[in-house]
Amino acid sequence: KGKAALTETIERNIISFSGDTPVDDYNKWNNAEILMHEATFIREDPNINAKARGKHSRLDEVLKMVSEIKVDKLILHHFSVRYSNEEIVETIRKMCTEFKIQIPVYAVLPGQIHRDILEEQPVNR
Repeated sequence: KGKAALTETIERNIISFSGDTPVDDYNKWNNAEILMHEATFIREDPNINAKARGKHSRLDEVLKMVSEIKVDKLILHHFSVRYSNEEIVETIRKMCTEFKIQIPVYAVLPGQIHRDILEEQPVNR
């Protein structure tokens, strides 16, 4: 029966990683087992210039997107140092409730390094 009868191709999106990018095409991230997405800004701010804003995501945009697609785990990163770590965590928790996010959400806060973030307690639990 040949090689085709012995193998089956299975494609899975195990890890998706967002660098500096705005939230635009949800399909890029859909069905990711782990989505690592930047959330430079945690809220709308008229003092952020349009050029900088166009190259980054806002936390509410990322969480809205995640609430509308299938992702198993979310790791947020690349937060602006204009926010304190406490402010970031508090805002993530509030917005996870607002967007009814049920999956584990982790955060790499400014200045932090993690050896195995998925073994840590999610921010939203």
